Amino acid sequence: MEGDQPIPAAAAHEMGAPIPAGTEAVPAPAVPLEGIPVDTALVPVQIAQQLPTTPPPATEPGTLPLIAGYLNIGVGLVVLAMFGMYITGLGIWAAHLKVTGRDEGIAWMERAVQTAFWLVVLLGIVRFVQYNTQAAIAILSVVVLLVVAWMAFKVIQASGAEDDEH
Repeated sequence: MEGDQPIPAAAAHEMGAPIPAGTEAVPAPAVPLEGIPVDTALVPVQIAQQLPTTPPPATEPGTLPLIAGYLNIGVGLVVLAMFGMYITGLGIWAAHLKVTGRDEGIAWMERAVQTAFWLVVLLGIVRFVQYNTQAAIAILSVVVLLVVAWMAFKVIQASGAEDDEH
């Protein structure tokens, strides 16, 4: 093949390739990597050299997108539980098909559908946090500020009521 570069027999033997009897070199096909033909034996090395040495900031431990990623695992487990609830309700409904008591199975299926709705809402929030981190941090900080202000107001209100009673 045109563009093949021979590999010396010693190097081919080091890579674990059997050396054909009576040959000095084993040809290796050229693989273009960013427009440069490279021996196939060197491709993993060059790919590893192109990888970043430090992770991007969004994957550092403790960041908001990483926490949202862990929420995806929790959502997956809740999806599994939701399907279990629905199948259980369907089983109860089918078992009581010609008798009374089918309402319990329908109630199980209704709870499963309600859970699916809340999962859609939760997945929307997780996606927003993962793709709009700065806006999510701003919204979260406003919510925390409002909660702290509300708690301080309640404490002040409670201490004012105690003073009036004494």
